Amino acid sequence: MIDEGTYKGKLAEWGIAMTPNGKWHAVITFDVEGKNMSWNGWFVSEASSAVTMENLARCGWKGADKTELYKLNVEGNKELELGKEMSVTIEHEWNEKAQKTFANISYINDLGVRNQMSPEDVAKEFGGTVEKPAEKPIDPKSDDIPF
Repeated sequence: MIDEGTYKGKLAEWGIAMTPNGKWHAVITFDVEGKNMSWNGWFVSEASSAVTMENLARCGWKGADKTELYKLNVEGNKELELGKEMSVTIEHEWNEKAQKTFANISYINDLGVRNQMSPEDVAKEFGGTVEKPAEKPIDPKSDDIPF
């Protein structure tokens, strides 16, 4: 089983499906260190639908709302970017029914920092300045390492 942590995953496949209980969800499968791992996004509440829609958009979907999701299951659809590298977070989850632990994708994010703020904008937003802090003189007799 893959360890918990954040990994680079390549988008391998996707689809919209319904569970035997009648719940709609999006399935996005990634290749994570040579293993296919899927993330399930649900359409059972406004909150879960919003998260699912955000993750579909991160993966390249350009639809405006849920009414356009049927396009994802059309053969030959290229809306999601197969092979796109994403940051996926793996967490372990105990399954009571199966009596075992599974590794699941909990979060999907773009690689790197999106919309990174400049130092000036950070200072403006959170207060303070962008000036370099004054360096404390190093005492040559001290055992402290200044890092």
